[in-house]
Amino acid sequence: MTIKGLIFDFDGLILDTETPEYTAWKEIFQKYHLQFPAEKYLSTIGATPDNRGPFEYLKEQISNAIDFGEIEKHLHKRFNELLQDEVIRPGVSGFINLAKSKGLKLGVASSASNNWVYGNLKRLKLIHYFNWRLSLDSR
Repeated sequence: MTIKGLIFDFDGLILDTETPEYTAWKEIFQKYHLQFPAEKYLSTIGATPDNRGPFEYLKEQISNAIDFGEIEKHLHKRFNELLQDEVIRPGVSGFINLAKSKGLKLGVASSASNNWVYGNLKRLKLIHYFNWRLSLDSR
């Protein structure tokens, strides 16, 4: 059997998206003078984008009403700010170059939206390495 291509998972493999997201969540919890344990966050990694685990945990810790819409807005803003400082994970560029030198086709898998993945691959100057085709799910 001949390998003709490789599929890279985007979040966590090509780019560390977990650390910026966890940092943004910790900052939100700190505003309420609470801790957000790493194990609570780790249980959400790999979940669907609509996973509300951290929101539910925050709700359990607070007795007064909170505006989830406002929290979500802040979370996304802060996450995107932190993400701009992230670079390609160590070893990824070398592996991509080696695969391309062997004539392999490269793809990307992610539960995130196509636009988000495409934009980040472009920002990281990796987009030209991948055989890009939008999936049927064009979130």
